[in-house]
Amino acid sequence: EKEKEREKEGGGKGGNGRNDNSHVGTGVGQKTPMQRKNQSTPKYEKTPWAFVAASVGDCKMFHYSAKRKKISDATYGNRMNVTNASDCGGRLGPYVEETLPDLRNLITFYVPCEEGDLMLGMSDGVHDNLDPESLGKLPFHLDDGIEESVGWNDLSYDRVEFLKSSFQCQWLENCIQTAEAEWEAAEAERGGGER
Repeated sequence: EKEKEREKEGGGKGGNGRNDNSHVGTGVGQKTPMQRKNQSTPKYEKTPWAFVAASVGDCKMFHYSAKRKKISDATYGNRMNVTNASDCGGRLGPYVEETLPDLRNLITFYVPCEEGDLMLGMSDGVHDNLDPESLGKLPFHLDDGIEESVGWNDLSYDRVEFLKSSFQCQWLENCIQTAEAEWEAAEAERGGGER
């Protein structure tokens, strides 16, 4: 029952150290294609900048907060209505009845930003290669609260999305932190100053 409760919340103990939803959609008023009813609208401090966008396909946007040193998935849930990897979930050109655009996956999002933040946009050709399932990982690799016998198809779609997004955010955070450390080490070697 505890596992079912965690699945409802989209959280879990998380072997990757993420038991909060800090990586999940940062968009104020954001609605996924399924119009998620359990997702509350996040509250934010006022910031001088914001990133506002709309997406109709399956590209992903990740926000790196320089202040928190964390990545969040700004487009969390934008592929929840897609079960086939070859289906991008939406198109602007004529598609439906050969005259209308396919807007199944239309999503808008707003991400408050601060100085030094990064927005990472990537096509499915990039983010699909960060998919833990494609990389041979099983759910128990990402959450030690999941038994080894449980496969991806045994979990709810919400739970799969949560685990995969958590993995992608953690992987991207590690890349950025490694690059920053290498840059700072190189600068120290050269006797350079601050960025």
